[in-house]
Amino acid sequence: MIRHEASAEPGLLMTIRMQLEAMPVAVRTIGRYVLANPETVTRQNINQLSTVARSSPASVVRFCRTLGLDSYAEFKVRLAEELARSTGRSQPVSRSAGLPLPDALLNATIDALAATRQRNEAAVFDRLAHRLVEADRVLMFGAGASGIVAQIAAYHLLRLGIGAIAISDVSWAAELAAGLNRRSVAVAVSASGVTESTVRAARIAHQAKAFTIALTNRADSPLAAVADATLLAVTPEAPTIVGTRTPMASHLLIIEILASAILAHRDA
Repeated sequence: MIRHEASAEPGLLMTIRMQLEAMPVAVRTIGRYVLANPETVTRQNINQLSTVARSSPASVVRFCRTLGLDSYAEFKVRLAEELARSTGRSQPVSRSAGLPLPDALLNATIDALAATRQRNEAAVFDRLAHRLVEADRVLMFGAGASGIVAQIAAYHLLRLGIGAIAISDVSWAAELAAGLNRRSVAVAVSASGVTESTVRAARIAHQAKAFTIALTNRADSPLAAVADATLLAVTPEAPTIVGTRTPMASHLLIIEILASAILAHRDA
């Protein structure tokens, strides 16, 4: 997707980002943690959140009321609903049909891969392939598991003769991004699209006039908002596992399609 439009009404995470700097310090630390770890927060109780955010349960309640919500329970429900709508998850696979776990998991992954393909137009891969082939520098970055995806993508590009580097230390990536130019390409990876350090590095790359690509699950995320183009992944649902799974398989599909588009571009 290229040159996407923002939704008319900001979601909960975007509202937090917009109000963050106006929040009191004790409340702001909670907001920053939520923006960096939205899916983790949906599994935390109020005491756990206040501990990791170095705040207090009272400040968490105040944070929720700042957003117009009556309680932390209501906040978690709203956050979970927003993530379910916008992170691009495939439908859960039921074990009631009697499928063994490997088969159920395989079906979930296949559904996610198919949904990932549907979310990305073929023409977008062609245009991005052209950008990457013509780039003087390609900088790829992401935090945590997203950093691993960036490294895999850079490895594919290097084998195709494109001088890509991957950085998992996003603070360092931000420094390198400042040295990019209009012939450079920056690829920022974040499944949630709200990881602050990744969004910041992408913004710096964009300000340096580099063509910036977001690889994320959320078309309406802060990361997508600062990018020139967005590639959207879908996370497979685990049939019996509680918790969040990473969209690694979907990311790998996107990388393989992009690599194939580069080869087709060179053969044309």
